[in-house]
Amino acid sequence: ESEVLLRQYDIDYTQEFNQNALDELQSKTSIAIDDVFIAKSNRIDLRNEIIFTVDPYTSKDLDDAISVKLVDKESGLLEIGVHIADPSSYVDKDSLLDKEAMHRATTVYLVQKNIPMLPRILSEDICSLMPNKNRLAITCTFRIYLKTGALDDTFKPRFDLSVINSKAKWNYDLGQDIIDGKDVKYSDLKEEDGTKPINEELFNKMVESVKLLHSLTKLVREQRFQSGSLMIKNDSIKFNLDEKTNLPIKFEIEEKTDSHHLIEELMLIANKLCAEFLYDNIKEYSLIRRHPYLNDN
Repeated sequence: ESEVLLRQYDIDYTQEFNQNALDELQSKTSIAIDDVFIAKSNRIDLRNEIIFTVDPYTSKDLDDAISVKLVDKESGLLEIGVHIADPSSYVDKDSLLDKEAMHRATTVYLVQKNIPMLPRILSEDICSLMPNKNRLAITCTFRIYLKTGALDDTFKPRFDLSVINSKAKWNYDLGQDIIDGKDVKYSDLKEEDGTKPINEELFNKMVESVKLLHSLTKLVREQRFQSGSLMIKNDSIKFNLDEKTNLPIKFEIEEKTDSHHLIEELMLIANKLCAEFLYDNIKEYSLIRRHPYLNDN
């Protein structure tokens, strides 16, 4: 069935990359992201910030992370960072790897496997924002009021090349338990799956971050729909695979929870600010996606 699907949609490449393309990576992936590297690069150092990921439990390619700081308690002003994995530093323009990635265009997800756009050493390792690892990122920083959901118009959103160090790999279920006010204890988390930060003090700060961001994004989401934003409800199917055969044995509809919406709203804000930045600075090179009118039926 998988082979039929791939052929039906003209996905004619295999999971393997050309060896010459992989050889291009070798010199770049061997460079350590340390103090010396940061000093020589044009990147801001965010390794000490409380940054973490929230993804499905089984995710390997962690491509976005979040952070929040309370700038002013009285006004409820927050400074939020959305940190996106940056593979561009490992892929030279017009290189063999770049051309192969353009040909693939996207990672293709099947029930039991995916066919990556970039080599797995990038997507699942070196570029994946795993906990306690120095990683290259592009960071969007903006300020927004917790009480009103309005952006601080006195603060110009920033877009920086950065180095981050995620403090934990959290998942939607854990995030939802925190939002629901369940008694999530530091001692219940495990180092093996990346959910346990290095100490309880950091854990408590991360819990507070999730609560702050939930309060904000719940308000922002309500305002977005009140202003006429379109809601497209797509059911997501989660499959359980047999450990021996890797074939599906069970599936269930995955309901989107408040923890999903939290990440979704932050990404929407970052995307909007990024689009405005591109349009304001390189309008002649920008592409504006325009949707057709909705069918009244």
